[in-house]
Amino acid sequence: MKLLLYCDLPPNKKNAQTIIDHISSFEKYSQFEIQTVSSRLGLPYDLNLSSFDVIVVHYSITLLTTSFYLESYIPLKDQRKLRKYTGLKVMFIQDEYRRVNHICDRINYLKIDVLFSCAPIEIARKIYKRLSPNTKILETLTGYAPDITDAPPLKPHKSRKIDVFYRARKLPLWLGTLGLDKYQIAEKFLINYPRRLHVDISTFEEDRIYGEDWLQRLCNSRTTLGTESGASFIDFSGDIERDIAIFKSYNPEATFDDLPKHLTSLDKKLCIQVISPRIFEAIACRTTLVLFPGDYSGILIKDRHYLELKKDFSNFDYLLEILNDKTAIETIATTAYKEIIEPGQYSYKAFIKHFDSMIKNELAKK
Repeated sequence: MKLLLYCDLPPNKKNAQTIIDHISSFEKYSQFEIQTVSSRLGLPYDLNLSSFDVIVVHYSITLLTTSFYLESYIPLKDQRKLRKYTGLKVMFIQDEYRRVNHICDRINYLKIDVLFSCAPIEIARKIYKRLSPNTKILETLTGYAPDITDAPPLKPHKSRKIDVFYRARKLPLWLGTLGLDKYQIAEKFLINYPRRLHVDISTFEEDRIYGEDWLQRLCNSRTTLGTESGASFIDFSGDIERDIAIFKSYNPEATFDDLPKHLTSLDKKLCIQVISPRIFEAIACRTTLVLFPGDYSGILIKDRHYLELKKDFSNFDYLLEILNDKTAIETIATTAYKEIIEPGQYSYKAFIKHFDSMIKNELAKK
């Protein structure tokens, strides 16, 4: 069977490795014959869609037309082609908190058969309530554990030079308080940490690290900070993003706490809170996780797979005592590796095995 993967494969040096790993996993592990079309200019003019049994629209291209996404927007001419295609149509989607109603309308227009959402299934059903009942919603993760079997042997913690490593950026206020966590955990840590620790923490864009450089830095660190991924605003109409952007344009120094109450009243009413691929990358590098409280998709167990740092830093002194115990820190990293990475259930190979099984079942119904 032939499968077309329509995506935007980014340059290795300029994007998070997880996007590249996710796209590459289809050709690497799928039982199907995969043809990958990576294009920001749309599908090739002479590509015969009817020659494929399945078309997969990857999350690296989008149905949104905002300026931020315009480079990876699916052209209308290709949307018309996809609508006419009668085979199995599958879509992976991320950034599910923006202009949800518009996205639902476009998915309905395309007649997508299966939608892979990163939101927990009970949340996804609320987000995509406008979808046709003919579209099946399935849950997936934002990314999976990287394969670093070909990498050099991992250093023991006593040989690692960095005590605490982390990178983040300041996200827009319309992501809600959950979006602020990624930035605030870094800022608060930098204010409070004792200078005897060797930290490599930054929220500046020019300090961001990608690809193999990211994994190498993780592998040279004893611990790394982290938070859940997602947003605590689900913006169905686009009004939340628009109204907050307007407020910020007149109040450029405003923080989330400065926003008028009518703009923040929907915060945490409906959330996407999931485990990030960065978590799996850290565990694969046997780097101990120091995380804000969260569910982490039900995968991680506090004090077994990670150390919890309260959002108000009320347990920071206690955490510092644990960080001084290199044996205890390494034990947590080793346990997480053995229980999360070694069994393979969160690998890209397992992800594609599940994907292939789903495709076979859905094709049988066609």
